[in-house]
Amino acid sequence: DDASEKMISFTRGGQFVQKVETPFWGEDFKVLDDGSFLFSLKPGKSNVKLCMTDSLFNIKKVFSCFDEKDQDNYSSYSLFQKVGDSIYYTDDMSDTTHVFTPKGELVHSYLFNFGKYAPPLEARHDASQLIKDKHVFMYTCPLIYDSKLVMFLRNRHLRTVLYYDMKERAGGNKDIDKGVSPTDIIIPLCMADGYVVGYLEDYCLDRFEDKTMLPTDVVQHLENGYRVIAFYRLKQ
Repeated sequence: DDASEKMISFTRGGQFVQKVETPFWGEDFKVLDDGSFLFSLKPGKSNVKLCMTDSLFNIKKVFSCFDEKDQDNYSSYSLFQKVGDSIYYTDDMSDTTHVFTPKGELVHSYLFNFGKYAPPLEARHDASQLIKDKHVFMYTCPLIYDSKLVMFLRNRHLRTVLYYDMKERAGGNKDIDKGVSPTDIIIPLCMADGYVVGYLEDYCLDRFEDKTMLPTDVVQHLENGYRVIAFYRLKQ
């Protein structure tokens, strides 16, 4: 619960277990093999951005910190992904993905190079300015399964989802701000075994070419201001 700085635990059946205070404003996390955590934090007193904690949420190792100019940026997307036996983390707006072992060891860092539209390093602290200047940058951690990659991008003046086959070195961007169909992934969150989980919000309705292709109860739910979880299966 990032609003009250607490970790709330439940059983897999949905029964409440406990509520524990955390000494930081947590944003996203992954549980490690020994019960410790990798945490992505929101801007706070310590300026810590990515860290490893013990099972009691004491920070034991810091991997990256916020710049002083970062303080107004709050990501609302998934920054961690499980890929095989590894944990991938994308540093917000840096286009850099770090790879960790299940024990929390940093083993690789990859920079996604978007060429002439990539923002300069000194400008990567202000999302609004990057959008205004029509840069390309990553919104989420890349979703990877086998050789398939799915990535949510701010692509100059558009929001797009990149579909890319790393083995064939082929793919392309789909504009998700207009003319979408129910088979288009709008906001991807996570992927496993070729299945992608995403979601829709009320503003997404305006992007569909034909709303009648959506079930009426889904349309009603969105028009009432609620989110809808969407499940997709990638084509082979």
